[in-house]
Amino acid sequence: MATIYKPGNSRNYSIKFYFNGKQYHRSLKVKNKRDAERLKSEIEMAIAQGAFNPEQLVSGVRKETLLFDFLNDYLQYLDSRRNKYSPRTVECYERSVVKLRQIIGNIPLKSVNVKLIETKILPYLESQFKPATVKHNIVNFRQIFSFTVKWELLPKNPFSGLAPKLSREMPVFFKESEIRKIINYFNRPDGVPWQQLYFLLMLNTGNRKTELFNLTWSNNIFLDEQVIKFHGKGNNERIVPLNDFAIHLLRSADRRLGEERLFWEVKSTSTIDSAWQYARTKIGLRYKIHHFRSNFASWFIMNGGNPIALMKIMGWEDWQTVKVYMGLSRDFIKSHRNVVEF
Repeated sequence: MATIYKPGNSRNYSIKFYFNGKQYHRSLKVKNKRDAERLKSEIEMAIAQGAFNPEQLVSGVRKETLLFDFLNDYLQYLDSRRNKYSPRTVECYERSVVKLRQIIGNIPLKSVNVKLIETKILPYLESQFKPATVKHNIVNFRQIFSFTVKWELLPKNPFSGLAPKLSREMPVFFKESEIRKIINYFNRPDGVPWQQLYFLLMLNTGNRKTELFNLTWSNNIFLDEQVIKFHGKGNNERIVPLNDFAIHLLRSADRRLGEERLFWEVKSTSTIDSAWQYARTKIGLRYKIHHFRSNFASWFIMNGGNPIALMKIMGWEDWQTVKVYMGLSRDFIKSHRNVVEF
């Protein structure tokens, strides 16, 4: 009689059985108990018929992993990490799992490849959602499928290195005339001081909306070092250098006694959204707040900045993100015509 069990911290079921007077322990390489029970029955039948080789246990009976099985296992893993992930993060990944099931259904996991992504997944997303949402979903799918490699279900993450095509069509940097309009609008005499500080600081640092909103003098702003510091998990620290104008803005900031936050007047990020919505209408621009970030990245490179330094400043971990955010003007590209000449 065979027995199935999960050894230690393993995700896969193993089986213990006797064959020809000898005890064997073998991994079934399946994480679902129902699959393990089915394999157990097949093994017991093969032993009874005398047509069984314990050294070739897996090759003869292993079941092909289906997409739904993998996603169910991923949801169980996600549920076990609720104390480490924020509720919003868990909900976001759960929605992505549901969306993935709706798009491609229950197919063999190995069938999820680059061709399927380009012919079925991307076209569906691009027909249903805005470019930013398409990018967001692809990033989530990439994170979910990273476990196919970790759990040895696939040799490579099929979403690795994928940048959604539509996101490249997003306006990624402001023209010099548009930058001048933004500066003039927020520098006007009747302007709101916190708005001037916020949007001109964003223009000169490329920080995210919430990062600026949460800045504090003691934890993030170090004027003597001419940097802003963001503290990540463990001892990880991201440093954003401040140019002379950004330092001038911060030294001129209206500080409130006993208040650590730089933008103490602003109670929520919705106030920032409303301010930019009104401002861009007055200026006559179509850009969203997040485009300040891609604008900074583009001008950083076009003004001679190092791409690796840019990744560190922006907090990016892969080159695909750089490709999505960074745009180059035609004049900048033309200026490189003699870079290589033999």
